[in-house]
Amino acid sequence: MPIKTSEQEIGARPLTPIFFLVDTSGSMVNDPIEAVNAAMREAIPEIKDFAQENPDCSFLVNVLEFSTGVKWMSEKPINVEDFNWYDLKASGLTAMGAAFGELNNKLSRKAGGFLQEHANNAPIIVLLTDGAPTDNAQSELEDLKKNKWFSYAIKIAIELPGAIHSSLVEFVGSEEGVVSTDTNKLKELLKVIAINSVKIGSQSSTRGKANTVASIVKPVKPDVEIPEPQPEPVPTDSDDPFKDIFD
Repeated sequence: MPIKTSEQEIGARPLTPIFFLVDTSGSMVNDPIEAVNAAMREAIPEIKDFAQENPDCSFLVNVLEFSTGVKWMSEKPINVEDFNWYDLKASGLTAMGAAFGELNNKLSRKAGGFLQEHANNAPIIVLLTDGAPTDNAQSELEDLKKNKWFSYAIKIAIELPGAIHSSLVEFVGSEEGVVSTDTNKLKELLKVIAINSVKIGSQSSTRGKANTVASIVKPVKPDVEIPEPQPEPVPTDSDDPFKDIFD
């Protein structure tokens, strides 16, 4: 039996990039942002436990907050076992378009992109907002939708009162992936979505699928129907389903 190099070992492990886009504008002050922080503080340890119990899977995490501007929690995605949540603070406007533009730049294998490592699972993107954009979000979203990584990503949006539902449906690509809630239920809902994104998303070996999104949101959106899963491709030691079509 041939011996794999360490690089081949890493490449053969399913690697799932996970990005949280969190609205930290002024309307999120007090209870909403406190619920976000509390949910993620509780979810991260459970996600770490899952990662430790499943050493054949790898997860990279980063958080993009947007208000008057945008800011990543870390300079680059971090292995979930090393990831620490830093409480977010709310103030300012809702530069959602700037967030879409920044995400578009980072969903790339080119220099400066966040996907330079061997990623053989579709990215998971969770957007949370309670308001309307204060910049040209529609134009930035149109550009983002042309990004092939984004088109194949598993996308979920958490809609708080004040958000524009139709815009979130357009971002996600379906009604199923948009979950409406209020501040009172936000903490538990976000926690479930965060944990399920890792546990269920890691089982989908390549590109975003409707049944994966439905499975992630099912506990908090019970009316969603889960489509029949499609057969997964048989992996190989050097299997990279994106290498021939993505930058």
